[in-house]
Amino acid sequence: MINSDGTNVRRRARVDYNQCGIGLAAEILGDKWILLILREALFNVIRFEDLRQDLQIPKSVLSKRLTLLVDNNIMEKRPYRELNTRVRYSYHLTKKGRGLFKAFLALMEWGNEFMLDKQAKYIFIDKHTNLPIKLGLIDTSGQQVPQKAVSMIMTKRI
Repeated sequence: MINSDGTNVRRRARVDYNQCGIGLAAEILGDKWILLILREALFNVIRFEDLRQDLQIPKSVLSKRLTLLVDNNIMEKRPYRELNTRVRYSYHLTKKGRGLFKAFLALMEWGNEFMLDKQAKYIFIDKHTNLPIKLGLIDTSGQQVPQKAVSMIMTKRI
């Protein structure tokens, strides 16, 4: 891009992607199958075969993605055995995995609005009031902040 005075202007992100929460999260979560496996886990679909059938995902792909999630402490692998069967495994969200709930709620809100034309198949509600919930930007005093009032500052030198 060229400035009005003819000088070249190069715009760059303020932080390298490998030192940014979004960039680091994308290293693990930036795959369609990972996102869909985690979505299933949020719906409490936790057994390998149930995941495979729901997602129509090849076994080898599912196995590799579950290993990645377990290795990164997003899911944990637990053995179970049904009567007269061999040991099998279920995959449960860890605290780190459950921490993705707000990110998934944000993705769902975006998908409902822009991909489903606001025709959502399901919504999340407050179980005490039955009112729909949505994400908001809240400052540390608990006040809602409009998106256009948000700015980014550097917290330390990198």
